[in-house]
Amino acid sequence: MMGGIFTRFSWGHWLGALALAGGISACGGGDPAGPSGAEGEVSSIELALSTVPSSTACIRITATPSSGGAATVKTFTVTSGSSTTSLSLAKLLPGAYTFSGDAFTAACTSIGSVGDWISDQVPVTLKPGFASTTTLTFRKNPTPVVNANFVNNVLAIAQSADSTFILTDSGFLQSGSASPSKTFVRSTFSAFDPAVYGAVPVIALSATNGGACAVRSDGTVWCWGVSYFGELGAGILLNNRATTPVQVTGLTEVTTIASADYHTCVIGRYNGSASGIYCWGSNSYGELGNGVNGSGATVSSSTPVSVGLPYAMKSLAMGLYTSYAVDSTGNTWAWGYNGYGQFGDGTTSSQPSPVQTYNKGTVAYQTAGYFHSCTVGFDGAVRCYGYNGYGQLGNGSWNNSLTGVTVPGITAKQLVSGNYANCALTTAGQTLCWGVNTTGQIGDLTSVHRWLPTPTAPGAPPFVSLVGGYSNFLALTASSDLYGWGSNSYGSLGDGTQNTPFQPMKLTLQ
Repeated sequence: MMGGIFTRFSWGHWLGALALAGGISACGGGDPAGPSGAEGEVSSIELALSTVPSSTACIRITATPSSGGAATVKTFTVTSGSSTTSLSLAKLLPGAYTFSGDAFTAACTSIGSVGDWISDQVPVTLKPGFASTTTLTFRKNPTPVVNANFVNNVLAIAQSADSTFILTDSGFLQSGSASPSKTFVRSTFSAFDPAVYGAVPVIALSATNGGACAVRSDGTVWCWGVSYFGELGAGILLNNRATTPVQVTGLTEVTTIASADYHTCVIGRYNGSASGIYCWGSNSYGELGNGVNGSGATVSSSTPVSVGLPYAMKSLAMGLYTSYAVDSTGNTWAWGYNGYGQFGDGTTSSQPSPVQTYNKGTVAYQTAGYFHSCTVGFDGAVRCYGYNGYGQLGNGSWNNSLTGVTVPGITAKQLVSGNYANCALTTAGQTLCWGVNTTGQIGDLTSVHRWLPTPTAPGAPPFVSLVGGYSNFLALTASSDLYGWGSNSYGSLGDGTQNTPFQPMKLTLQ
């Protein structure tokens, strides 16, 4: 690349010999999409791949301008064994950027919010007519990817209002109201038999107010428990309990699932239709996203209905009566109840169909509490909006916000939300929580609500993954030890009691 800015991307030793090399040619003035050679313009970044590891299927490169504008994000499909693949990111104007990357074992159409391998963030200033060199070094991501295996034999965790569900490679564990002993009891469901459906029979798990749903490795969805508004599918009658999983018929190729108390959404196909978001259950405020709210002819649906977003979606999050999605370019969407401004679009207008919120190409993934939501940017910055009665927006106030407020002093590797609280794993290795603390959700040995990120009490080992419950949180260590703190009124922490721990407590899995 003559006269350009040369950017070299290389893998650390853990991955072996995958090298990404490329150049940014400097051009001059005017329209950034104009012809090469115009004064003041920086043209596209071109990447070349060689000796690609067989496990790598997709690479994502992100260039975030320091000025605060929209990030440039592009994914590249990697062909195993390819030697010289030419890639182009996009044309960029001169200025200061932060470059980062993720690499995935999954195809680009189904990648999670964080890669199996991640790079450190590297600042680069692009100046026309000047050449510079930088390196992105990738390393194994210690944080398990959403919807992938956690570590060892724990495959997935989900929490309802009164129970905890844990999938292991030898069956399901359930505690809380699903276990009279208030300890984790094992249930072997034939629908998830590893001998029939493979070593990883379930790829995703979610929980409703009275039950749970799982996505099987063949892309089908199965639910069990008590269904109140059809949130567990048409195969379970309203106010009836299914003790074993029942298939939500018609759903195929499902990759992602998320549930709130009374509604569930997935990314997949329904009855052979195009891939998209489909929801079922309560529709009191339009949370199913099909354009019909509580004033219409249909309040709820036990069969999936199409949300109708025409874009490729990568993640979902569910509030009590609100649904959220992040598309493949980092834009956020919301539908349902917006009475506290939890859409983040500057209004309190509820919507029965999806609306794009304020985030424009900046969000890696989103979380949801009952009436608030938080986003995590590609740079790890956390912004929250909506109801703030317990300080769950994390900005040092109790004031609600109709637009995103930045949670100060935190760069998140992972963020999860409960009803009125949030917890994050930071790049500095801390576990920080903020919001309601009535039943020890902050884990700091107090019951004082926190309006700024607060460390959990010392003594627990470092965590590699978090799970947000309704009024408690769970955390997993690298050695597969499970810890929990917060409400235990139903015995959902599985220690045989209903005593609430106000700091992380090691749990016993049967």
